[in-house]
Amino acid sequence: MTTFTALFDACVLYPAPLRDLLLQLSVIVTTNLDDFPEDTLATFGIEAQHPDEFIEHLFHLSDAGGAAREVRERLQHPPMSAADYLANLERVGLSRTVAELRRFEGRL
Repeated sequence: MTTFTALFDACVLYPAPLRDLLLQLSVIVTTNLDDFPEDTLATFGIEAQHPDEFIEHLFHLSDAGGAAREVRERLQHPPMSAADYLANLERVGLSRTVAELRRFEGRL
């Protein structure tokens, strides 16, 4: 993909509001990192991050234990214990997130 192709795609293939948002991104969060080449994204000042890496960065910005507890408590179908919640995150590939959350296990 050339820089021109990427810019053309962003400007033509998306409606104006979405295009404007895409052109302001600094991070794309995806498990499909192979489809977002570093060199192409760098041209626009954008980087792609795995969700696990993105969440790990958020730990340094907020009360991660409290936020994770709120998310877990909203799960109603079925409700999850803290251990089940961590196992579910691990199952979907968020192992770094789980490692960080284990520090807050008593508050989850």
